[in-house]
Amino acid sequence: MSLPPKYDPLDIARLDDPYPIYRQLREAGPLCRGGPAQWVVTRYDDVAALISDPRLGAEFNEEYHRIALGDGPLADFFGHVMLNRDPPVHTVLRRLFGSEFTTRAVRERRRRIDSMVSELLAPAADEGRFDAVTDLADKLPIRVLADFVGLDLENIDEVRP
Repeated sequence: MSLPPKYDPLDIARLDDPYPIYRQLREAGPLCRGGPAQWVVTRYDDVAALISDPRLGAEFNEEYHRIALGDGPLADFFGHVMLNRDPPVHTVLRRLFGSEFTTRAVRERRRRIDSMVSELLAPAADEGRFDAVTDLADKLPIRVLADFVGLDLENIDEVRP
């Protein structure tokens, strides 16, 4: 029995045209290997079904974080981030912070958020390519949250998995 192909987002991000690789992954089957202790679902319908399945969530146990990130504070940190928590903990945290993420509150922070978006889009103009997920959607929320809690944005990529 052979192993399914491996999805490496860093390798794919370096490609000018990743879509042939995506097609190969989908054609190989509904799952491919990802990082340590990780499987990647390759087909839209399967992803949509999983997202709506109440048996699944965003929370991983401590062992997963240690395998993926090593021992230490980074693994501990990602085990406690609100985005990685399931209800009821996520619900409590969301209620605590919810008023800070209303339309009005975000409008008040708009200049800083606009600046972050411009900074993230600048390399796309220079390179002539743009991936909405890896270049913007994956990076913007953590920057907004870091700014919100007063973390230094200069080294924000150092705390990302």
